[in-house]
Amino acid sequence: MTKVHRIGYIRGEHCLDNLNDLLRFLWRDDPQTHDEFKQVRKWNKASKDLIPIIEHYQEDQNLLLNAVKVLVFLTIPIKPGSTDIRQQLEYLWRLKSVVTSSDIC
Repeated sequence: MTKVHRIGYIRGEHCLDNLNDLLRFLWRDDPQTHDEFKQVRKWNKASKDLIPIIEHYQEDQNLLLNAVKVLVFLTIPIKPGSTDIRQQLEYLWRLKSVVTSSDIC
């Protein structure tokens, strides 16, 4: 999605397209298995891309809005009948930690 440099965060050429793809994948995610959710978690997109986009690209409203939408999808409550509830809860707690320790609060 982007490149991280010592002085900040620089978005890649297809950053907005990638965010839109993530939104589509998360929208279609299976509510029982949450395979897409788990993959985004493995990629660590929240701390590597979403939070830096929100911090550094507030002037780009479309990019900012889509980054927030993906972040919201990642915080949707876990359904009681879904699989790997413990794993999903761990991710939500880590995501909470990333958000609360960033400059966007």
